Amino acid sequence: ADGTTGWFYLARGSAAPAPAVRYDLIADRVYGQHYALGFSRNGNAVIESLALGDPAGGVNVLDRSKARLDVDLALGIGSVHRTEDDVRVRTTGIHAGPLRIIRESEVRGRMLLGLYSAPVRDNFIFYADGFVLPTTIRLTPTARMMVRTITLRISMDLNERAGGMTFQSGPEMPVPVPIDGHAGQHGGWAPVA
Repeated sequence: ADGTTGWFYLARGSAAPAPAVRYDLIADRVYGQHYALGFSRNGNAVIESLALGDPAGGVNVLDRSKARLDVDLALGIGSVHRTEDDVRVRTTGIHAGPLRIIRESEVRGRMLLGLYSAPVRDNFIFYADGFVLPTTIRLTPTARMMVRTITLRISMDLNERAGGMTFQSGPEMPVPVPIDGHAGQHGGWAPVA
């Protein structure tokens, strides 16, 4: 009734379940069972570190997390290009449960002349073995009339410490492909970078 949200968890037995994922508020870092994620301290919408395997002692394999947004305007007026540096994110709430962590954020995008959009709320959800990062593009009805096409590309460039890792995505890639920036085809036509 008052607009607040709560969660509860049911577990078999008398003891509470051991947390499968945890959040370090001071380091602003999420620890799953096989990964750890660190976030940008300057408010940009980027992940700054990704450790796989041993979350406590694993090395950062992330070189840079990137986002590219290209908008072609209607009637050939022109185009607009934005990167992760054009998005500001402020954490507004954390729910750290034993099965998932929900990191509520206020997201603003740079428009024209250094002005930013009105804030929208997004939930970043982290589980023991993976995470969900929102990739929604929201347009006002006025903006929709002015836009012809939108392309959003999100990538995580890995550094040399990722050597020896492989990538697999069934059913298109049933055989693991080495991560070296050169090998593999996704869907039979798009290269795995």
